[in-house]
Amino acid sequence: MAHVFASHSMIAGKFGPTPNGHYYQPVSYHNPTARKKDDKNRWILTQSEQYEVFEIADTPDTSKGGRKCWMNDDGKGLYSMLDGCDYVLGKDNEERLAFFPKPSNELDSWHGYPIDSASIGDDLVEYWKNKQLISEITYRRLLAHEL
Repeated sequence: MAHVFASHSMIAGKFGPTPNGHYYQPVSYHNPTARKKDDKNRWILTQSEQYEVFEIADTPDTSKGGRKCWMNDDGKGLYSMLDGCDYVLGKDNEERLAFFPKPSNELDSWHGYPIDSASIGDDLVEYWKNKQLISEITYRRLLAHEL
């Protein structure tokens, strides 16, 4: 089933807060209409849709033994995906994951961009598999950094 996006409103240049109390501020050079730059991935998503992908990653899992959020193994940011990584998020290389770097100042807004699986941690991939959020084949592809 394809993901159905809700509508989110931007206030004072940012979206939020998430259930964790965080805000998301889109960055213009990652937007779909931005000029292509070799070092900047671009979304295919609207800014409201970008926020929803962030909110999914930042929403606590309240089940017993659940993660606080989808923080990568190195603690440097959140990863997110839609529909078991079946939904393409990135415009340039059909990236299916999104990365949201943790702000250095806790009060700052987050931002993010589509990314491949080159730096995703095995613990997070294992968590997604155990929660049945990804298929076995996607699990193997993520661990092999082939997605």
